[in-house]
Amino acid sequence: MNKPILVVPEMLKMDEKKFSPHPALKIRQENDSYKVFTYKEFVEALTRVSAFLAGRGVRKNDKVVLLCENRPEWPIVYFGIANIGAVTVPLDPKLEPEEIRNLVVNSDSTMLFSSSTLMEKVDAIRNEIGNIKDIVNIDGALQDVLNKPADKVFLSNAQNMAKEVVPQDLLSIIYTSGTTGNPKGVMLTHMNILSNVAMIDPIFWMLGPGDNFLSVLPNYHTFETTAGMFCALFKGCCITYAESLKSYNLLRNMQETRTSVLCAVPLLYKLFAEGIDRQIQEKGFFAGILFGILTGLAKLFRMIFRRNFGRLFFGMIHRKFGGNIRFFVSGGAALDPELIKKFDLMGFTILQGYGLTETSPILSACTLDNNVFGSVGKALPGIEIKINDPSKDGIGEIIARGSNIMIGYYKNEEATKEVIRDGWFHTGDLGRFDKNGNLYITGRCKDVIVLGSGVNVYPDEAEFTLSKSPFISEVCVFGHLIKDGVRSGMEEVHCAAVPNMEYFADWAMKNGQKLSDELINGTIGKEIDRLSLNLTNYKRPAKCYVSGEPLPKTTTKKIKRAVVKKNYCEEK
Repeated sequence: MNKPILVVPEMLKMDEKKFSPHPALKIRQENDSYKVFTYKEFVEALTRVSAFLAGRGVRKNDKVVLLCENRPEWPIVYFGIANIGAVTVPLDPKLEPEEIRNLVVNSDSTMLFSSSTLMEKVDAIRNEIGNIKDIVNIDGALQDVLNKPADKVFLSNAQNMAKEVVPQDLLSIIYTSGTTGNPKGVMLTHMNILSNVAMIDPIFWMLGPGDNFLSVLPNYHTFETTAGMFCALFKGCCITYAESLKSYNLLRNMQETRTSVLCAVPLLYKLFAEGIDRQIQEKGFFAGILFGILTGLAKLFRMIFRRNFGRLFFGMIHRKFGGNIRFFVSGGAALDPELIKKFDLMGFTILQGYGLTETSPILSACTLDNNVFGSVGKALPGIEIKINDPSKDGIGEIIARGSNIMIGYYKNEEATKEVIRDGWFHTGDLGRFDKNGNLYITGRCKDVIVLGSGVNVYPDEAEFTLSKSPFISEVCVFGHLIKDGVRSGMEEVHCAAVPNMEYFADWAMKNGQKLSDELINGTIGKEIDRLSLNLTNYKRPAKCYVSGEPLPKTTTKKIKRAVVKKNYCEEK
């Protein structure tokens, strides 16, 4: 039995030895050709980054910020950092400068890599991040590093540092909240991520060189980091970075690269389904009739032969997706079981999984042999999942333990103790098991808002920013379930605000304004819009409700978020 690979340097050695001539990373260029890194070129490039870091004085456990869009340089820098035992701090490129500054400072990072398109944000906070000694432009200085041989002394130092990396070493700090308030940086070790990769490996058993992953999720998203990057590179597959998220570009990338696997959030699959329906409608009545007949035949053939003939009946749709899809993977948010069934009838398999950043991230997943629609499958090998204090219906908080559980939140022992108790990680999510051990997510006991894109919005964080207006005395942020349109069934950010009537009265008198509901509502709306500019766009409230009464509170004066949400959303 092969010894498990639990440190990045060992994984990279394996990659170079087993997959050297095969393509590892790919991206479409403006001249319609693809820029390709083979595994040999990929390892050479990241080794040069490791040597560069060693030459700049970066040592084991030093923190290095990575601020960049999805592109081949992202994993090259990430693995170059990990290869010498330093720690990557990947940040969301959509963060505002103030948010970036808070996380850079909190992480104690000493170096920052940024693409040229994001350098303007870095320049805006350059004088406020004194802990950063080096700022490296990925489109400038880094290209010089990649295009020439590494210094022999620095390369030797980097190689020696790689030999010292052990599974318990910190690999990455991923911030899940706290960009404006109290930061919560999830600390994941080499063991955490690579043990999770080993757990997922049986699901991807058939993949290898010649298979292609299309990367559409942001690399800083742990689902993409583990499933879309580590797993792909562990199996010798190629990762193609999508040129954009527009349907035309995605389908073109899939056709040109014959995509095998796509890891995405439910919204993308819903948009794919909407696009298929729209094209059928555009082709007219008879196209709709034909689609219905083919769907009926697919159902009939499955009943008779107990096999899925969807690929045969819907070959034209498969060709639109490149004609080589093995399966889709969905995570980050709940996926409508009816949507899974629809794709299944057309011969597409969608495997749904469940996890959190704190669990590296995958705890459970459906497989090709056990794809139970509506569930998130069984616990991965090596992971224990329990339902804590279940109700009579078997529903309770999901708790888990295993080698993939984070070691804690960076510099936040109190928050760590809240979620890791007696060796079990408390997810804050509600769920139940069926009689076969398949897990079903039934809700959340946390207040986190999960958008259709799979991105998490933490209400406390947004409230911290939105409460900074003298016109507002109280504010509560919550998720609102969308009932219509393409995003039906998904959440968006809403808020309720209570005006500071004393301040309003003084302000109105000083400015010769007549105090009215129209003035109050309009001013509150403008203040929310103004303050929202300090938040990443997906965290900004889509709607604000103005309350004439104080918001309901507990005896300890905490706002009852669930009650506020019910009051403003139940009938909206």
